[in-house]
Amino acid sequence: MDDPFSEHGFLHGVDAATLSSWIARQRWFGGKARTVKSWTVRDTMAAGGPVLLALGVTYTDGEETYLVPLGWALAAPEEAIVFTKGSEVLCDATVLPEFRDWLFRALVPGVALRRLFREGELPPSRVLKAEQSNTALIYGERLFVKLYRRLVAGANPDAELTQFLSEASGFRNVCGFGGTVTWGGAAVALATELTANKGDAWPLALAAAREFYATGTLGDWLGKAALLGRRTGEMHTALAAAAGEDFVAEPFDDEDLRGLRAEIARLESTDRATLAERIASLPEAAASLAQRYLASPAERFHIELPDGAVKTRTHGDYHLGQVLWTGADFVIIDFEGEPSRSLAERRAKRSPLRDVAGMLRSFHYAAHAAAASGDAAAEQWAADSQVAFLAAWQEAAPSLAPGLGLLPLFSAEKALYELAYELNNRPDWIRIPLQALA
Repeated sequence: MDDPFSEHGFLHGVDAATLSSWIARQRWFGGKARTVKSWTVRDTMAAGGPVLLALGVTYTDGEETYLVPLGWALAAPEEAIVFTKGSEVLCDATVLPEFRDWLFRALVPGVALRRLFREGELPPSRVLKAEQSNTALIYGERLFVKLYRRLVAGANPDAELTQFLSEASGFRNVCGFGGTVTWGGAAVALATELTANKGDAWPLALAAAREFYATGTLGDWLGKAALLGRRTGEMHTALAAAAGEDFVAEPFDDEDLRGLRAEIARLESTDRATLAERIASLPEAAASLAQRYLASPAERFHIELPDGAVKTRTHGDYHLGQVLWTGADFVIIDFEGEPSRSLAERRAKRSPLRDVAGMLRSFHYAAHAAAASGDAAAEQWAADSQVAFLAAWQEAAPSLAPGLGLLPLFSAEKALYELAYELNNRPDWIRIPLQALA
């Protein structure tokens, strides 16, 4: 591999093999399963003492650009060290206070940032060690900053939707918009108000399901599921009422329905072929479900277009992990959309029922992930949770209820997507989407 760094004095002595080997070990690098052809430094920018690199990677099947902030220091955590030269180390600059200070100063402020900090104030900061596709920073224990690692030119849906919901709508269950940093037309960072919370809703759901399996009681869980449905409906209502070309609601029409059916047919065809090929190697329970599914008709989705269905901006990747539990309420986060989709797809208007289907499927996953055995109990807990959520969603979003006829299609699309994922990554888990499809 040619050395693309020779003309960059800051990186003198660091070859492509050293840097690419370090990048390949990072959680935020999404190209681990692809064949890399070359690396290119597409742009650089001073970031205090450290430097931002827009590092291009060309694969045999496409290309991406990653944000790689690097800085020299006398010491750094081992996992952040890229290269050692004499008494210094080249490291991921997010571990360096001078880089975090630069990033804070670079923020174009939103309402929350001006409320949380005095003009000119430079709060203490730290980097979170959580394994994520982006890097998380905390400022003054009041501001959360998401540093995007994959650079994509264009309006960032995470920033767009967070700013709209927190500053231009009446919706309150979203983190306050703090500001953004952009570079070369791409979002580098998004700042939001740090919301005190007890974690996301996934472990909350697991604990509730396990309590049900152990005691047969639901406690206050159905109330929480209904509260989440209500907050989701309120979010969708706020998005449906938005103005402006990028936000205004439009009819969900015949072309949209044809596109949804085509996607379902594509997914189902691929999944059926892969299942038939691998069925002999599947665990017994999964193989039995797979046989039932393969014996069912491939074309089962003949739902007609409901009158009054609309498409709006949506969350785009909605599940229990995208919702924080404060101990009393839910706060919705992470409006990036599905990371595997293009920016245009993530910003496209879609039926809010797609988000609803995502959360209903997430309940089903939680039910089975929490179950040591006994699918009947898991199916019961999932169904009760789904009914509570959906009833509250409908009550909170009556103007969107005409689209409910689309829900089986979006649920099928989501389950087929899950099946493809599990076939490639977790064969033991394919029983969960198969349970829904079979």
